[in-house]
Amino acid sequence: DWIEFAQCMRHAGVSVEYLVEYLQLFKQGDKTLQARKDLLDEQLETIYKKKIEIDRTYTIIKDKVQHYEQYFENNSKK
Repeated sequence: DWIEFAQCMRHAGVSVEYLVEYLQLFKQGDKTLQARKDLLDEQLETIYKKKIEIDRTYTIIKDKVQHYEQYFENNSKK
């Protein structure tokens, strides 16, 4: 489970330093549950903001592609 978690976090852009910090807390046991949750809350917010920006970028690029498709469609009929 740890490897899958780490890979997922890295794919989302989470730093190795963050993962090391999280792992160190994890090794300390249940007394660090709140600290681990706080770290995850921070990452969740960061990833959410990235997702919003990626969604915005996706929409802009998709619109641009559609513009080009319409251009090519209109000019191929000439």
